[in-house]
Amino acid sequence: MSGISLYLLSIVGVVILGVVIDLVLHEGSTAKYIKSLFALFVVFVIVAPLPKLINGDIDLGGLFTGSQYEIDNGFLNTRRLEQAEKLKSDTEKHLSANGFSNVVVDFSLDPNTSELKILAVYVDLTNLVLAGNNVHINKYTAIRELIKNYLLVDEGRVIMYG
Repeated sequence: MSGISLYLLSIVGVVILGVVIDLVLHEGSTAKYIKSLFALFVVFVIVAPLPKLINGDIDLGGLFTGSQYEIDNGFLNTRRLEQAEKLKSDTEKHLSANGFSNVVVDFSLDPNTSELKILAVYVDLTNLVLAGNNVHINKYTAIRELIKNYLLVDEGRVIMYG
């Protein structure tokens, strides 16, 4: 084990020992003396490795080497897909709140980035139900405009069918 690992392990051990002593020790006149001695022991455990650290015997450079860390692309892709599903659901709710019910929205995402970048929005209007105030309007233009403003995508990226 490295010096820092041993140092941290000794501190954890002292903390656990302190909890056990506190649980076992009865309240009384000797309890404060035992706690004072234990506090002195804790200070000694914390301060003892400092001379080695000052002399440079402990290598801190190995703690943060880049080879130990790598990006978990699977997690990032899963998280990105979860965000996309939430955004699809929110978009469908937004359309429904504006009088266009039963619309199914799907996205084509950029696979080359870990962030949520929408390449195209596919809108299935097969089961579209219009509210009473939307009967005499151009539904394609209205839905395209709602999606464009809600998702902040170009109008040409919204593809409707059904």
